[in-house]
Amino acid sequence: MNKQHGFTLLETLLVLLIVGVITFFSIRIIAHTQQKDEMEQFFQNLKADVALTQSYAMATGVPTHLLLRTTEQTYKVYQIGKTIKEVPYPPSVKLKNIGALVIITYLSNGSISQFSTYYFSRERMSDYRMTTNLGKGRVRFSEM
Repeated sequence: MNKQHGFTLLETLLVLLIVGVITFFSIRIIAHTQQKDEMEQFFQNLKADVALTQSYAMATGVPTHLLLRTTEQTYKVYQIGKTIKEVPYPPSVKLKNIGALVIITYLSNGSISQFSTYYFSRERMSDYRMTTNLGKGRVRFSEM
């Protein structure tokens, strides 16, 4: 009686294959979720910085600007001669259908100087729309 205990090479390779496939799909799902969370965080920060721009203009009584730069992939909140905050975009977010610069100006009373709509494209995700309204300086964000 020659009884051997253990697994055959075929059984071991099959288990390794199953573990490898599960790992592959798990990594892809985690990477996609991480990218989505990064973009959602970026848009939440952008919304907060739009409110910061308006608040800063009202508190100081000086027009304050939000500058969206497409070439450097950053946006910045500033007053003439003074940078308040500068933030980079995630690499997968792009401004669409505009020139190299977009300037949104909040006047000292908190209203926006001009209305417009800006579109952000996101890799493998739906686009985002940012609409500035005249009047009370409200900005709406919506997923398209």
